[in-house]
Amino acid sequence: MNISRIVWVLLCVAFLFSCKKKDPSALAEENVSTLNKYSAYISDVSSGMISVSDKVYVILQNPIQGWDDNQELSKDLFTVSPRVKGKVIAVNNKTISFQPDESFDEDTVYTFTLNLEELIEDLEEDLDDEFVFTVRTLKQQFSVITDNLQSYSKDWQYLDGTINTSDQLSFDIAK
Repeated sequence: MNISRIVWVLLCVAFLFSCKKKDPSALAEENVSTLNKYSAYISDVSSGMISVSDKVYVILQNPIQGWDDNQELSKDLFTVSPRVKGKVIAVNNKTISFQPDESFDEDTVYTFTLNLEELIEDLEEDLDDEFVFTVRTLKQQFSVITDNLQSYSKDWQYLDGTINTSDQLSFDIAK
């Protein structure tokens, strides 16, 4: 009797986890790994590691009629997680760009969801209405290389040096 209860509980737990909706990061990995499923609509997307100041791009296979170069598009085309304020721009009639208002946070995974339903009228039924992909921003690392200590006079010395960074670094932060 106890074994049947254990089996029943295990079946219930398995059923609950199998009905769970896929989380966005798992869906993003699946979409990027099977980008060829969307190859009739999407040519390329930003992926992998990007700079905190980079823009995120989606390149479509077919041009969209009515888009002008550098035209601002509806913000409903993209959702970004974690939330980032920015603009959605049509770079040209085949390329969409998300341009953040401020830099992305460093060493963070961003999940982008592109609403294909708003772009493509006759989307194949076996494809999701949303295309999800991820990018990760670089972790800021730096090294300081110093030269010899030199002096102007008996009371004033100076030190020359170089800062090497893994990503762009503003002068104010470097100070």
